[in-house]
Amino acid sequence: MNWFGGVMNGNNTALELQIEFNSVDTHQKLTKGSDSAATGDHIYIDWGDGSAIERYSDVEVSNAAGHTYAGTGPYRIRTWQQDFDRNNRDNDWAFDNLYRHSSASASVLWKGIPDDAKSKIISFGLIMYNVRGENNGLQFGSNRSAVGWDMTYLQNYPIISSTSNRDLKRFFQSSGNGSYNGIWKDPYGNNKKLYWFDNPDFSPGAFSLSFFSNINFNCYVGGWDMSNCTNLASIFRSTAFNNDGVDDLNNWDTSNVGSFSQVFRSSSSFNLDLSSWSFASAISLQRMLQSASSFDQDISAWGANDGGMSTAAGPFSNMLDSTAMSVENYSKWLICLANWAYDNSHTSSEVLGASGLQYNNTTYSGIGSGQYTDAVTARAYLVTTLGWTITDAGQA
Repeated sequence: MNWFGGVMNGNNTALELQIEFNSVDTHQKLTKGSDSAATGDHIYIDWGDGSAIERYSDVEVSNAAGHTYAGTGPYRIRTWQQDFDRNNRDNDWAFDNLYRHSSASASVLWKGIPDDAKSKIISFGLIMYNVRGENNGLQFGSNRSAVGWDMTYLQNYPIISSTSNRDLKRFFQSSGNGSYNGIWKDPYGNNKKLYWFDNPDFSPGAFSLSFFSNINFNCYVGGWDMSNCTNLASIFRSTAFNNDGVDDLNNWDTSNVGSFSQVFRSSSSFNLDLSSWSFASAISLQRMLQSASSFDQDISAWGANDGGMSTAAGPFSNMLDSTAMSVENYSKWLICLANWAYDNSHTSSEVLGASGLQYNNTTYSGIGSGQYTDAVTARAYLVTTLGWTITDAGQA
């Protein structure tokens, strides 16, 4: 992989930040993961102000490499692993967080961006090559407390996950902070369109909790290639997500996703077509749409899509609680589940959460094998024959 105009050679993990500081004499730090045995001999830094490229181990002081800027920039700061050998821990660039974390003991890759001054992050680039993310994977800043960053001019982030380890779990989680100021909107107040993962080579692996609690997040992500993704748990939980109003999230390839737990929980604006999603690898749908109070879609194809929903897809507890699912769409989902259980000889008792929802006795054809075609009979099969617990509001 050739990046930085040929400065970096070989297949490596690399990070680039273009920053404009609000004041002179701003100090920046690069730290490595606290749990890592890496010496830093293979980690290099270009501070972007014309100073010489430095090797981390040559300038490390108290587990950090630091640099003070005479001006305000902008500066393009780049750091990378040179000639990376995953089997040699001395080469390892292991880290938890790219930015500040509320916990003083947390591993933080990049420090020093002022919390109170309006420093502008203009661009951000990342190449992941077999990076070993300690603990929670590679994070942009879980629980960060830097409230003063100006990211409104940061449009796109080229994130390249080129090989086996694609763990971006908690990547932009904002637990305890609510939102990243300005990061999800352009200078005109429009939601940004994100094109991070536009082909299979860039597709992430675990991506759970990545936007959790970013209450203003409603960017367009419909073009992402998610074919390598294995975990979507809570990715859009407690956000304003509705794909910026573009109804093409149905194009996502979810065939390798195991956990769909809480994906859209408390995403009160979300109401898009997901009828083509695959649950072939699913291991949990619990609370998937809980309190997605606008959601009312037909999901009755889920049981048969892509060869059929995995028999490990349960539990379904609290899955549809406090949604806007219509009588018709909820009835179809009951029929779907009954046919799915019958067709796969799935006799385990499950829990289905559907508080406030009602079903009818209308016949609906074309759902699964067609063994069951009305919700009354389908629900009776699930509850009486299989011992399911279904918490809904009964027949309409």
